[in-house]
This record gives sequence, structure tokens and C-alpha cells, in this order.
Amino acid sequence: MEQFTFNPNYYKDMDFYAFRKLMPNKGRKLYKSLLVMKLTTILIIVACIGAHAAALSQKINLDAKNVSIEEVFTVIKKQTGYHFFYEKNVLNDLPKVSVHAVNEDITSVLKDCFKTLPISFYISDNTIGIKRKVIAPAQKLSPVIVLPEQTVIKGTVTDSLGKPLTGVSVYLKGTKIGTTTNNLGHYSLAFSAQNAILVFAYIGYETQQIPLTIMQP
Repeated sequence: MEQFTFNPNYYKDMDFYAFRKLMPNKGRKLYKSLLVMKLTTILIIVACIGAHAAALSQKINLDAKNVSIEEVFTVIKKQTGYHFFYEKNVLNDLPKVSVHAVNEDITSVLKDCFKTLPISFYISDNTIGIKRKVIAPAQKLSPVIVLPEQTVIKGTVTDSLGKPLTGVSVYLKGTKIGTTTNNLGHYSLAFSAQNAILVFAYIGYETQQIPLTIMQP
């Protein structure tokens, strides 16, 4: 008996015609069907891309003055075949528009038409979708508090012999604004009232009150 040795390059070197002869009839039909389907799919994709590009490149002529946005949509639909899709309330309370276009593409016309309106658009195949613009909430501003101009009173507290007194309480009457004298008897007090009474209190001494009148420049 003759011995058969498998050669892996045998089928590799065979031409396509020989391969077809070896392939069963059902296999050849399936192979042809797959080739036809693949070619058809490619042609459909190319056709769709070409149709979409052709639609976008269509030129629009429009001269509308003070008309509703729906009227503009009607003219564009007649000239291009595009359909508009939007919810009912999207076009509520929109002002009338004026648009002038001569041989312009649809994207430019829509941008010009919507530039002052709170709506935007997107294009998908032969449909133009319309939606409301998302407006960010207004930023809350903190109130600005304007403080009245302050007056600074400076002085020195001494005893009858002219010696500085340390720790004397100095404050504005009826308020919590106050300070104490330092080791040199000096004090400094800032306040915004035009008329005030300055109080001096010290242990062992009689409390004194001095009215102040601030003169405005």
C-alpha cells in the first residue's frame, strides 16, 4: 500500500480555482453569499455617508423678518427635506426672529437664527433636534458691608502730680468698646460714632466722663 505524507504547504500553494474545486457546493454558495453581503454593506455605508454629506451641503436662501421660529423651520424643511424634532414647551415664549441667508449651508443658517435665543440644535441624519440651552444658575453674591469711617482717639492719663496711671479703664459709654492704659498711661481707642461720651474709671479715683464731638472734614 502506498503511504501518504501530509504536506502543510500543499494547500497554501494551491490557487483559488483549485480551492473552489475542492470546496463543496454548499460551501461555495455560502462563501459567495458572504462576499455579496459584505459588498452590499460597504455600499450602503458609503451611500449613507454620501447622502448625509450632500444634505449638509445643501444651500438655503431665506429672507425672513420678524417671524416665528416655526415659520423658519417650515422654510428650511421645504428647501432641504430635513425634519425638526422638539418637545412642545421648547419653543414657548420665544421672540420673533429675522434671518437673511443667500446660498448658505444649513448649519450657518441655524446658528444665525439661534444666536439670540435660549435654544440650541443638533443634526442627526435627516433630523434636526431642538432643545433648550442649559443656563447655569446665577452666582449668589455676598452683600458688601460698608463700615463707616472710624475715628481714633489717643491720650495719656496722669494723676494730680503728672505721673502716668497704668490700668485705667477707658471706654465709650453705652458700648463694649474700650481699652486700658499701658505702663506709660497711654491709650488708643477706635470707634465710628460721631458723638460719644468717653468714660475713665480707676480704683481709688472718681470716674470721669468726657463728651466727644467729632468734626467731619
